[in-house]
Formats: sequence, structure tokens, C-alpha cells
Amino acid sequence: MSATRHRALGGGVNHVLDYLRRMQAENPSFFYAIQGDNDHTGGSIFWADATSRMNYAYFGDTVVFDTTYRTNRYRVPFASFTGLNHHGQPVLFGCALILNDSEASFAWLFQTWLHAMSDRRPISITTDPDRLIQMAVTQVLPETRLRFNRWSIFKETQEKLAHIYQSQPTFEIEFKKCVNETETINEFESSWVSLLERYFVMDNEWLQSMYNARQQWVPAYMRDTFFGDFSITERNIGLNSFFEGFVNASTTIQMLIKQYEKAVASWHEKELKSDYDTTNTSPVLKTPSPMEKQAANLYTRRIFMKFQEELVETLANPATKIDDSGTVATYRVAKFGEEHKAHT
Repeated sequence: MSATRHRALGGGVNHVLDYLRRMQAENPSFFYAIQGDNDHTGGSIFWADATSRMNYAYFGDTVVFDTTYRTNRYRVPFASFTGLNHHGQPVLFGCALILNDSEASFAWLFQTWLHAMSDRRPISITTDPDRLIQMAVTQVLPETRLRFNRWSIFKETQEKLAHIYQSQPTFEIEFKKCVNETETINEFESSWVSLLERYFVMDNEWLQSMYNARQQWVPAYMRDTFFGDFSITERNIGLNSFFEGFVNASTTIQMLIKQYEKAVASWHEKELKSDYDTTNTSPVLKTPSPMEKQAANLYTRRIFMKFQEELVETLANPATKIDDSGTVATYRVAKFGEEHKAHT
């Protein structure tokens, strides 16, 4: 972090530390830590309240580590660990002030966060495509599947290939289609080669580097890993959605704690409302299927709606038995009108 920015944060860091000490005195389950012997002149600060730690015990399979507010556009180098609850709403797993941009600082942050979460490692983590973060995740969470936020990659590609985007308006549409809509690895590979050839960008260094990192951001390579409902594509959704509307470019460090508390209270209220709706109202069933009826009683309203959508969709995908050799039966499944995309 730049010295000017560090000076600008000044006494505001003490304001945050006073708050953290007070919170821990009120509730011993409130966790906070400062990098480097409590000398907060250059180390990062991490904290997680009791609710964040409990949320992680329930919903910690997949995590988003958001460092959007670390860029110089924002006054406060704020970062958050979030997930999704049983209503598909963002939940908080901890926050940090990153006062030192280095691999060691990120490694300290992940280790500290992991310690606060009882050393339970997530299945997957989504972050911005940042080399320092990638190295820290590899070091501290070697078994966790790392995914880069696709939205950031699309945005950066637009900047790096501005000349192509301007002279070839169809490139962006085809590039996103190649990434988002290919269902298998082979389909992606052939689509990628044909895209590069059609636009004469076979030797483009940026596209080559993105291709080399494809296992970290192209959906076709990630179908074997659980990422919850984080479909991070067009908008920066999932990343920073917990603090969206509460923390922005003009938020100062003095305002940060107040905005942090407002965001936590707001999402708590939304969760209570969704709990109430799930318990006290009945969803409208769309099929006579006993499975749909059972799911309506088991799932929260939001998750049931997603399940119902999938169930109704299956009606347009008939399965036709094409072979039956005793122990093995083979079916051909194709959506009406999309027979060329049949699955066996």
C-alpha cells in the first residue's frame, strides 16, 4: 500500500482497533488479530464476530474472498470473506483491513481466518485474479479449489484488447459465448482455437496467459467442484455483494465500522424475513410429482424455487432408452428442438 494512503488512514486504524477491543470485551467469541506483534503500523487487521463464525460452521463449503475495496479507487483497503446461506443470501465469514500488499501478508490473513474458523478448510474459494492472492491460497489452502472471478477477467480483457473490441464488435460476444456456454472441455478447446483463428489473435500474449490459467476460471473445467450459487459472470455479483450499498469509494476508515454494522444488521433482517416466509407460507406446486411436494416441505422458499425450475425443465428433456444389455441400460436425453446436443 502506498505511503500516502497509509498516512491518510492515520488515526482511523486506532478507531477500528478500539472498536474491536470493545467488541471482544463484550463477547469473548468475537475474534480479531493484528499482523506482527500488535504493531499496527504496517500489518493487516482481521476480525470475525460470533455470528460470522457460526455462519461458517453451517455454510462454509464455498467462500468468496473479495478485495474490490483494496484498489486505489477506494479510500479504505477493506476485504471480506463471504458465503451464501440457505436462502441464497450473502453471509459474512470475516473482514480485514489489508495494510500491506505482499504474499506474506495474504498468507497471514488466510491462516488467521482459518484459525478463527476452527481450521475447517472450504471446498472452494473465489477471488480476484491476483498473483499474490493465488500464491497465498496455494500455500495456506492447498486442497481448496481456487477459482478466479470471471467478471474481473472479462473486464480486464476488455481493457487489454480495447483495439480489438473497437474494431471487431462481435469479438466480445463470441469470447463470452466461448467461455460461458461451452459445456465440455473439448467443446471449449475447439471453440477457443476457432475464435483465435477467426479474429487473427493466435499470438496475443494476454489471451495466451488467460488460456494458461483456464482451469481457474472457465466453467467447463470446474463442473467437478462445488461453488454453491455463485454464478459470477456479467456483473460483479457475489464479490462485494454483502457490502454493496454500504461501503463505496468515498467511505473513510472512520465511517467503515458504522457501515459494517449497518450491512450486518440489514442482512440479518433479510434472513429473518426469509425464514418467516418459508415457515408461514406455502409455495404453489406446478406438477403432480410427489418429489416436488416433498421438496416444498424440505427446502427454504428460494432453494425450492430453484429446484422447481429444474424439475419443470426436465419435462422438456425426455429420456429415450436406446440400449438395454441386462445390467446396463443406455438412455439418450435431449431437449426438444436441441437434438444435436443430446447426452447419453
